[in-house]
Amino acid sequence: MSSRPQTFWAQVRWKFRRNKVAMAGLSMVAAISLAAALAPVLAPYTQEAQDSTALLQGMSFAHPFGTDQLGRDLLSRVLYGARVSMAVALITSFIAMILGTALGAFSGFVGGRVDNLLMRFVDVMYSFPDLLLIIIISIVIGQGVLGI
Repeated sequence: MSSRPQTFWAQVRWKFRRNKVAMAGLSMVAAISLAAALAPVLAPYTQEAQDSTALLQGMSFAHPFGTDQLGRDLLSRVLYGARVSMAVALITSFIAMILGTALGAFSGFVGGRVDNLLMRFVDVMYSFPDLLLIIIISIVIGQGVLGI
């Protein structure tokens, strides 16, 4: 039986590797990320290529996920769509991390009324349902990647 590591991060890695569900999740995220990154290589067709002879086809060797009403290959569209989704997720996570760290550091440094005011603002933001807030922001900013 192996002994447990002594440092905090070594313990985190050790526990993570022993958790089968966490490893399965990591494997799926890694596979999806790799497939998204390699979309130009893996996709059998371009994302906008249309085939008027293959409208609304089911799964086949030529089109593993089938085709849509315009004859576009769904596997290709999923792979290219995953690239956009992964990019939006990474960018929004990075922006949230930067803003949250900056506001938290500012609030902690200044303290007093500013800290209390920022904390009340966060409480108000938590009181809104996430979906309602997303709908309101998308109406104000608009659709598309920027709106997301």
